[in-house]
Amino acid sequence: MTQNNDNRQVQEISRTRVIVTCGLLALWLFFIAFGVIAATDPLWLRKLSGIGKEVETNNVKNRADAIFRRGNPREAIELYKYVLDIRPDFTGASVNLAIAYGRTGQPAYGEKILLDALESGTERPGIIAYNLGEILEKQGKFEEAIQNYNKAIDTSVGQDRVYGKLGAIYLQQNLLDKARESFQKRLQIQLDPCTSYRYMLRRCLTTHKRFPEAIQAAQEHLDRGVVTDDLEPFDLEIITQLQRVDRGISETCTQLGIIYRKLGENSLADKYLNQALMIWPENPTARAALSPSAN
Repeated sequence: MTQNNDNRQVQEISRTRVIVTCGLLALWLFFIAFGVIAATDPLWLRKLSGIGKEVETNNVKNRADAIFRRGNPREAIELYKYVLDIRPDFTGASVNLAIAYGRTGQPAYGEKILLDALESGTERPGIIAYNLGEILEKQGKFEEAIQNYNKAIDTSVGQDRVYGKLGAIYLQQNLLDKARESFQKRLQIQLDPCTSYRYMLRRCLTTHKRFPEAIQAAQEHLDRGVVTDDLEPFDLEIITQLQRVDRGISETCTQLGIIYRKLGENSLADKYLNQALMIWPENPTARAALSPSAN
């Protein structure tokens, strides 16, 4: 009986050894195979790795954005830096990192980050240039800010914002003709009911990379031009009504009124200031700038 037990134990030990040996051999073969695959760097492996990096960095950036919004830019900075270590071309992380540095009193760091991003190449140079312009403007570097705002023209950046920035700097420098031209362009864009639809199509070119059919359709639509007929599925009257109460349009009209007042063209000044007050009756700047004869 004892001998049978001993034989059974020997057999079990032998089976265990075989299982362990086979397991180690399989693991060894797996690592060899993975090493060979990694060395050949197949397309499917690069795509898989790329998707993993994109998911991870998007999640970390979203967490950093939430922390930033809660008023903790220093903690957000470390997370944005982590994201950019993995994806150096992540425009959103570069921009937000630069803004976060500005919020901590270190605008020069933010300026360098965005300059490096432009020099190294980015899929969204207009976004980088616009935000660089803002950082430069806050430092009083107006000529450099103007140069970068101009780089953001005809990009996916909201063009009304770009022309508003340019107009404000020109007005501050008393370059009235340039200021008027910028604010006129801004007003034209704001009054165009197709503006938001056009911006949506431009955003598709960078935010829907995984869907080439959508990118192609958006590009074709932009190439042939966006017209009011494209808004037929929507309610054009609703868009028009929203424009009638848009404080941004009221502010643009106010700036034009102030510029025309400085140019000595009082009738045009009053026209734009009254238009501003029709949209936003409580607009304090428009009321202050309106001539007594127009009240």
